[in-house]
Amino acid sequence: MRTPYPILLTSTFFNNRSVLVVGGGQVAERRIKSLLDSGASIQLIAPEITKDLEQLVNRSSLKWHKQSWQSGTLHKYPDALVVLAATNRTDVNREIAQEAKAAGRLVNLADDPAGSDFILPAVLHSGEITITISTFSESATPVLSAHLREKLAQIIGPEYGRLSALLKELRPYVKATVEPTLRPLLWRQMVGSSALDLLKENKEAEARSLLEAIFLEFTGRTSNGA
Repeated sequence: MRTPYPILLTSTFFNNRSVLVVGGGQVAERRIKSLLDSGASIQLIAPEITKDLEQLVNRSSLKWHKQSWQSGTLHKYPDALVVLAATNRTDVNREIAQEAKAAGRLVNLADDPAGSDFILPAVLHSGEITITISTFSESATPVLSAHLREKLAQIIGPEYGRLSALLKELRPYVKATVEPTLRPLLWRQMVGSSALDLLKENKEAEARSLLEAIFLEFTGRTSNGA
């Protein structure tokens, strides 16, 4: 069995593109909320939508076209490279998928992962850290993926996100002063330090001081040829 190729789309991807979502129910709502968090501009086609989506239409980059899907509609959205078919009708979702694939768009069918160009995994966010989980099967995929996400959330707490933010602050200094071949060693020392334990205790100032001390010691030692 060939495994899917994992990929995360950055907010830059959405700068000059929109996402087309067809369907206005709970499934579409969940997908749209996640897309909005990623900075996507969304075109929504549905005759009716949930109350939460109605509120999002009024205050976000979500444009609602109050109509049912009609064959040939896709050409009206030339900048929609990504298409999500999330109606409650399998035949309509398949028609959307056929039209999208014929036009060279990437399509996801809410009721048919195997027939999709890409799948939407369970996601765990911790600050700037994003972890995705997918079993890529048609059995109990959503339930099992959600279970794994809950298990990981017990291990990877918010302190990891805060550690990522602190390392991001130090990154420019590391790039400016440490040889590329030595940087992995420094990052491993920082990640393996007790900074994470300090962050678990909400001692962010102490954690920052510790990371800075490791950085200074490392750069001093390497600059002296040690």
